[in-house]
Amino acid sequence: MKTYEDTKSEIIEFMGDTRFIEMFQGKAEHIKNIIADIFDDIELLMKNEDIESLKFKCDKIRIEDGVDTIMYVAVEFPISEIECDLLKNITQLFYNYNDNVIKDESIKIRSSFLTNFLDGFLSLRDAINIIRNYSRSSERLTKFNPPSFELSRHYIDSLYCKYEDSKQS
Repeated sequence: MKTYEDTKSEIIEFMGDTRFIEMFQGKAEHIKNIIADIFDDIELLMKNEDIESLKFKCDKIRIEDGVDTIMYVAVEFPISEIECDLLKNITQLFYNYNDNVIKDESIKIRSSFLTNFLDGFLSLRDAINIIRNYSRSSERLTKFNPPSFELSRHYIDSLYCKYEDSKQS
């Protein structure tokens, strides 16, 4: 299982990639700011035990907006397996932040749904690839027709004709 630091470094690396800007288009900077503020708030949480006295940078509206934006990207744009994994990481970050700080049931449900959707997307992509490979194999197999098969068909046809003739006599 990945640690928080591993996930954080993957997300930060992804935010510096051009694919991030292409995926989120005009919302890229907004999402970067939300994620950066979450990381700052988590650092603050790690240093302090009294959560009630802390002033957090992120609020319910920003987290909802982040989840909605990821959902839009996941549904509207073609994404690779790597991008899908990174979107899941960001969604998990939003989920955990909500679970520990905001505690909003709506965000919890939507981010859980989004994680399941992205998991299903990967499963569906795997199924499509398996079916595609099977289809190619089947096609090659149906085109496989050595001469011995033709002889066997001729022999079976002649046996069938003899059987029909004997049945009629």
